[in-house]
Amino acid sequence: MQVLSIQKGKRHLIEIVLQGREQPLCIDEEVFVTSHLQLQDVLDEQTVCELQYQSDLVRARNKAMWLIGRREYSKKELMRRLQSDFDPDAAETAVLQLCESGIVDDRRFAYQYAKELASFKHLSATGIAFELQKKGIDRELAKEAAQSCAPDEEQTALALIDQKYPNGLPDEKAVRRMAGFLQRKGYHYDVIRRVIRQKQKGELDEDV
Repeated sequence: MQVLSIQKGKRHLIEIVLQGREQPLCIDEEVFVTSHLQLQDVLDEQTVCELQYQSDLVRARNKAMWLIGRREYSKKELMRRLQSDFDPDAAETAVLQLCESGIVDDRRFAYQYAKELASFKHLSATGIAFELQKKGIDRELAKEAAQSCAPDEEQTALALIDQKYPNGLPDEKAVRRMAGFLQRKGYHYDVIRRVIRQKQKGELDEDV
């Protein structure tokens, strides 16, 4: 396939029109410069595929760096984001390169995200581990980070009750709502039962 035209496209892409190819080959400027392509060059299908792959690798890595600049990502979470836009193999290679350089680190991400979930969402250790696994963190690492960062469950559950019902649990409907709320945050049934009983007992003692 002969190179018929070369022109600048959008978003740092170079559009290369090839003879016999309906769609232009769009590759990153960096890949174009290193390829030394010129008008009238003849490319075979393997070379075209390699250029496309190298372009996707560069673009995937650049997008990954942009995403990481906004917040931390786990390896699997970042890979899922990139594979929706780029060649899956190129996206995987880009993420693995970032892991090898230490820019992406699942352990660092797990502990940081676990602290955020504990501090701002007041999740239990179980709830934190569940959220970490949704982000692609290995089960054992998720459990380790969750147990390390989770606050005292009973104290946190009591604080959540006080936050939602500062004047106490007025009726059984409020009790059910509070129990459901705590369950959604990952608190075990026995913890929920204890804190609700403790809260109700405290209210009874105040009335005496």
